[in-house]
Amino acid sequence: MKLLLVLLPSLLLAGPKPVHYNCPGGQTFDASYPSNRAEVTIPGKPRLKLPSISTFSFSDGFTLLSLKGPEATFASGTITLANCLDSTAPPQSITKATAQPQSPIGHWALAKLAGQPVTLNQPATLNLSVDGGAAGFAGCNKYNSGYTTSGSALTFSNIASTKIACDGDRMKVESELFRVLGKTASFALDATTFTLLNAAGQPLATLRKL
Repeated sequence: MKLLLVLLPSLLLAGPKPVHYNCPGGQTFDASYPSNRAEVTIPGKPRLKLPSISTFSFSDGFTLLSLKGPEATFASGTITLANCLDSTAPPQSITKATAQPQSPIGHWALAKLAGQPVTLNQPATLNLSVDGGAAGFAGCNKYNSGYTTSGSALTFSNIASTKIACDGDRMKVESELFRVLGKTASFALDATTFTLLNAAGQPLATLRKL
């Protein structure tokens, strides 16, 4: 029971009381977790209110806060604060939480593009395999590509697809998904949500676990 409580994110333990995070570069920020949102305060910046996009992720389409146990990553514009730790977390719990690398390998369905929900009769998908290959259905055509990942860095290369023509909505989603894959530079991940980020740390797309 003690181990389980240690590994759960701070929002489940602290309620509305702010959590103070210390980041590796010396930066700090505070976050509180009222119902269905996070409120983030960075010294010298206005408070941000981010709606929940999954159990452990919060985003308004521009700014992303992702939690993993006592660890938090904040990305907004040119600001990226990674591997920030809850100042109240016991040292042994931090070691257990950060010792397990996250992997996006698996099957995912597209849920949001540019912060907007995506609804298609057949969902667009992204499947990442252990051999560095990516494939899926883009809304109209099947596609495949290569990908490389190191830590939270992620890039796609050599994207190729079939050439079937579809109605406007499906082609619009497909074109935007291919653009997003080409601009992806990193990712954030929790148990059910996979978020693609650009080079500035801004969310490009949100996918759900299949």
